[in-house]
Amino acid sequence: MIEVDQTGISPNHSSRHGARIRLYVLHTQQGRGDAYSLARYLQQPSSGVTYHYSCDNFTNVDVVDTDRASWSVLDANPYTVNFCFAGSFAEMTRNEWSTKFGNAIQESARIFVQDGRKYGFDNLYTVDWDQIARGMSGATDHHGITKGLRIGSHTDVGQNFPWDVFAAWIAHYRGDSPPVVDVPVPNAIAAKRAVSEWLGDKLTEAIELPTPDGRGRYAEYEHGHIYWTPEYGAHPIPEELFITYTALGWETGSLGYPVGDHSELEGGLVQSFERGTLYRKTGKWGFYVAGPIGERWKRAGFQEGLLGWPVSNQIPFDSGAYQQFDGGRIYWAPEGTLAVLSAEGDDVPLSDRAQYIPTVQERKLMPVDGMRGGISYFGGPDDRSTHGRKMGISGEPADNPADPWYCAMRFGYCEVQPDPVNRLWVKPVAGTSDFELKAYLPNRRLRVANPANGRAVVVRPADWGPGAWAVPSGPKYRVVDVSQQAMRSLDAVTDSYVEVEWVDPATPLGPEEGN
Repeated sequence: MIEVDQTGISPNHSSRHGARIRLYVLHTQQGRGDAYSLARYLQQPSSGVTYHYSCDNFTNVDVVDTDRASWSVLDANPYTVNFCFAGSFAEMTRNEWSTKFGNAIQESARIFVQDGRKYGFDNLYTVDWDQIARGMSGATDHHGITKGLRIGSHTDVGQNFPWDVFAAWIAHYRGDSPPVVDVPVPNAIAAKRAVSEWLGDKLTEAIELPTPDGRGRYAEYEHGHIYWTPEYGAHPIPEELFITYTALGWETGSLGYPVGDHSELEGGLVQSFERGTLYRKTGKWGFYVAGPIGERWKRAGFQEGLLGWPVSNQIPFDSGAYQQFDGGRIYWAPEGTLAVLSAEGDDVPLSDRAQYIPTVQERKLMPVDGMRGGISYFGGPDDRSTHGRKMGISGEPADNPADPWYCAMRFGYCEVQPDPVNRLWVKPVAGTSDFELKAYLPNRRLRVANPANGRAVVVRPADWGPGAWAVPSGPKYRVVDVSQQAMRSLDAVTDSYVEVEWVDPATPLGPEEGN
């Protein structure tokens, strides 16, 4: 088992506010993947969830510092340490737990004893629901939080989890007894193949073959290869990624050995290796990201951000390097990194501020890189055209809104169609009803920025619009209407050029700090 420190990346954590840490909670992922792929998900601001540890049978990734509260168990977050078995399901059998997560169960016991001593647990044993309710310290699972504290409705880690094995390892790390648990894996590559049916039939005659550098072993299958090392265990590489891995020199090339299983992304594949992470967009060639350029790309939102997927590997340049992406480039020099977006032949610097990754629904309603065009105002007591009517989304009176931080937009730009009756562009996205949009949109937030002066305001969707007479052509066709107060905050006039993008729904309404 290797432990990898990735604390400091995920923003999804909060203060414990002085709470006494007293419970160690086990979780299942309820999804396929490995420690690295789960950690990547937990590191995205839009996920809204984290655990302190993401662990598979070979790797334990530290995601959130245990001095902070991870977002795992609702109101119990301040006083719990949370450990998730990456790639696990509550429905697994006892045999599946033993064969797929034997090492991870041992690691979870070691972490429990380590952290329990660090935070002064008065009980380094598992606790039942009644003991949890009475405030005792100890180890439990998410079901224990549900039953003992009446918080939430989760039932993981499931009824077949081998608590006796977990308890025996706890006793070992407490120093009470020698290890009594041994889950042998006669051949790690064969065991991995047994749970990876997509690989197809085996092509190599031997059970495994030594790699040329002597560090590891491998075997070839119809649809990929499995590589094993004592440091990282056995991990399959699908053929779609192996093509690039071969071009890069296999395990002795740029990437080294795999350190986790691959994951399927929306539109492609990803897999982590010793010296970088390999991405392949569906139908395209694969490329890897690594080092400071990879970290800068991560801060820009991975492939879901404005830069998009990598379309080259790193290219040396003078004393540094650069890398091409769908939407721009990242440059690296010893002084730091610079990301630029390519738009109409021009390079526009990309801010290094934390970037919000729009949800799937938000991406349906507006392009991921936002909208650009003209602005105008509407609503409020001074707008005679809105007297007596209600906002189309929020339903509040248009001439007396709840606050001045609202907007009207043509949500669903991909399907804009004029309505000959009321001349408003209100057609929802295919598969989304008008009713669903009215329920969804009021809780979202948009950032409207005036690039001419750097000012920006955060507003909420309240109405459909602008009207159909704002013809969608040219650089300043109208894309958003706001209140007169928002216009003043932006120092904008009718048809000033603005940029609109989704931001985190928790962002406060009103002018950005510094306006």
